[in-house]
Amino acid sequence: MAANIVSELEKLDLPALAYCHETITESRKNGENLVKIIQERLTYSLICLDPEHLRDKAWRRITSADTFRSNVVFGCVDEVHLIKH
Repeated sequence: MAANIVSELEKLDLPALAYCHETITESRKNGENLVKIIQERLTYSLICLDPEHLRDKAWRRITSADTFRSNVVFGCVDEVHLIKH
């Protein structure tokens, strides 16, 4: 889903990233430090995150960075999965 949203945003010339399994895997293969790129807002103005990555250690490192936090303007939840424990 995140990839579809990013595809539409790219048509509007908005630098966006789908933080999903495919993107994470590709960045690792290319030797890119995706955490640093997102933390320091080096490339992307908008990050679309698949829900399953909300609990990742890497995502927690990203969201704990001062630069990232100071640049967050808006947060939105598009889908929610409820699990009864």
